[in-house]
Amino acid sequence: MELREELEGILNQEELLWKQKSRCDWLKMRDRNTKFFHGRTLYRWKINRIDALRKANGEWLFEPNEIQAEETNFFQKLCGEEPDEKSVLPPNYFSCLDQVDIDFLEKDVSNEEIKTTLFDLAPLKAPGSDGYHAYFFQNQWGNIGDSVSKWVKSIFRGRTIEPELNNTLIVLVETIF
Repeated sequence: MELREELEGILNQEELLWKQKSRCDWLKMRDRNTKFFHGRTLYRWKINRIDALRKANGEWLFEPNEIQAEETNFFQKLCGEEPDEKSVLPPNYFSCLDQVDIDFLEKDVSNEEIKTTLFDLAPLKAPGSDGYHAYFFQNQWGNIGDSVSKWVKSIFRGRTIEPELNNTLIVLVETIF
């Protein structure tokens, strides 16, 4: 009996892994881990890979390190910051907030607002940089909810977000028809 329970646990973990990899909303309906899902995940992996890249001058790159260097250069030029002189804005450029609005913005967020926001996230969409999907936090809210709420409130009070938590991964996905 104990061996069967351990096997069930392992199979459930494997099923969750494939659900996370496929990231499809229809998996929420508790479909089982099948050959179809594995095939779908492998298909997505194949079509989302970049095997070659054509540079602006028409030259093709096939080596992964060359493709990565070209992508990095492209996005640094596209999104990079080039310092320039900032023009001085006139003092009346921005309208002033009413005291009611200021009071609303200064109000502490509640645990309920934090929980509602977390549970509004799609559970199996893109994971965070730590590899955890929103599903983990939703599922474990009873265990970690107080800690998460305290952390979020401390951020609203001015605490700095740790650099490893405050990062973003931007991925270019191009579909050619």
